[in-house]
Amino acid sequence: MESFLPLLSLLSYVAIVAGAAPAVGLAFLLARWLPFQRALSLVVGGAVLAGILGVLVLGGPVAALVVAATALVLVVGPLLVGVALVSTRADGNVPLALRRVALAWPVALLASALVFFLPGGLSRYNVTFLDQLVGLLALGFVVAIALVGPGVIGVLSLRWRGTR
Repeated sequence: MESFLPLLSLLSYVAIVAGAAPAVGLAFLLARWLPFQRALSLVVGGAVLAGILGVLVLGGPVAALVVAATALVLVVGPLLVGVALVSTRADGNVPLALRRVALAWPVALLASALVFFLPGGLSRYNVTFLDQLVGLLALGFVVAIALVGPGVIGVLSLRWRGTR
């Protein structure tokens, strides 16, 4: 019997890419009543926690660890790296940096998904079907886009629109 864990990682990747834009939009709506950092952590953290708990109940602890690791790489990592990059360019203004990175996060995830599915589209092949070295390089490129992309887009948005 083959393991379902690689498929679970791919499904959580797709779920995070699909849910990033609505989550950020909902966080901006909640930011009318709460500070944006709290609103974003409630919406995104709640969704990730619900997904991990659901997989823990349905699939067991190893499956929950796979989803948690995927969320760590695609949710926590990009936001932390992005805020660190943008806040250095925004004179230490972390709330501004978080808003810029939150807006850039779904764009970077969508770009990484496009690169991931580029070899064959949604119906056939993706980056995981490529040969050894080429596949590893392509997968590394996808992860690099997802991790550093929000920070790079956030820094570029500071240059385009100014710091305020």
